[in-house]
Amino acid sequence: LGGKFFVNSMIKLAQIKKDAAAIGCKLFSADGQTLIEAGSIVWNDGSAFAFGRGRSIEKVDRPEFLYPRPVDYVSGACLLVEKDVFTSYGGFDHENFPNFYGVIDLQMHIQHDLKKQVWLQPVAVAYRDEDDSFGNDDSKVLINKGHNVFKTKWASALVEHHIPPPFNLDDYEQKLAFLQASDLRARDPKKANILYMDSRLPNKSQGSGYGRSFDNLSMLAKLGHRITATKIEEKVSKGWCDVKCRKRLLKLGIEVVYSDWYNLAELRAGFYDIVIVSRPSTFKTIHGLLRSLYEKYPFSLIYD
Repeated sequence: LGGKFFVNSMIKLAQIKKDAAAIGCKLFSADGQTLIEAGSIVWNDGSAFAFGRGRSIEKVDRPEFLYPRPVDYVSGACLLVEKDVFTSYGGFDHENFPNFYGVIDLQMHIQHDLKKQVWLQPVAVAYRDEDDSFGNDDSKVLINKGHNVFKTKWASALVEHHIPPPFNLDDYEQKLAFLQASDLRARDPKKANILYMDSRLPNKSQGSGYGRSFDNLSMLAKLGHRITATKIEEKVSKGWCDVKCRKRLLKLGIEVVYSDWYNLAELRAGFYDIVIVSRPSTFKTIHGLLRSLYEKYPFSLIYD
C-alpha cells in the first residue's frame, strides 16, 4: 500500500460522497513503474477495460488520472464496500463468476439495483504483483464463460447506461469516448460536462471573487456535474493555488488542469456541453478560440 493515509483517504471520500457504496484505489505494478488501472470501464457489450493500463510512471500525472470520480468498477484487489451492501448481496458470486467478473457483477448491483455509486480515490495508491496465470488458457475459458453470463444478466443496464467500445474509431473520437466512459457523470444525460476557464484557479483563500468562483463550482459539483477547471494565465506563482487549494478542488471531484488551456480546449472540442468563462480579461483572451470551436462543436457559453 502506498502511504500512511491510504485507508483514511478512501474512508473520507466515502463520507463525503453520500451516494457512494464502494471506493477503490489507483493500482500500479509491484515495481511502481506501470499503471494497472485508475478506475475501469464496462462497455455495452459487457467487455471491460482498465483505464490508463500500461502507462509508464512518467505518463500518469495527466489530469484525467488525478481526480476522484464515479466509475463503472474498480479492481477487487483494492475495494472498500459497505458491509451491509456486500453481505446482503451474498458477496461475490463465485458460482456464476469463478474468475474476474464477480467483482464487476457486485459493482453493477451497487449502481443499477441500489442506485448508488462506485468512486475511484486516486490519492490511495496500491502496488500489485499480477499473477501470470490470469492470461493462461484455463483462465481465459472461465473469463469468457463469466462474460457470457454477465452480458445476459445485465443486458438491459448495458444497453441503457454504457457506451460501445471505441477501438474502431479514429484517435480523436477514441479520446472523447474514453473521457465519457471513464467518469459516469460524463455520460449521464441528466448531467453536464462543464469546462470552467478563469485567469487563475479559484482559490477560496484569495480574494472574494475567486472565493465566489470556488463556491459556484462547489455547488455545480455537488449537483453531480462533471467539471474541468483550468487557468489562462501562464505565469502564476505556485503559491496562488497551493496544495491545500488544489485538494479542495479535487475533493469535490473536479478535474484540475494547471497548464496548456489552449490544447485542452482544442483536443476536447465536442466533449463539453457548457463553457463557463470568468472575468473580462479571460474572455478577451479566449473568445477567438471559442468562436472557432463553436462553429464545429456547439456548446452553451456562460459569461460570469
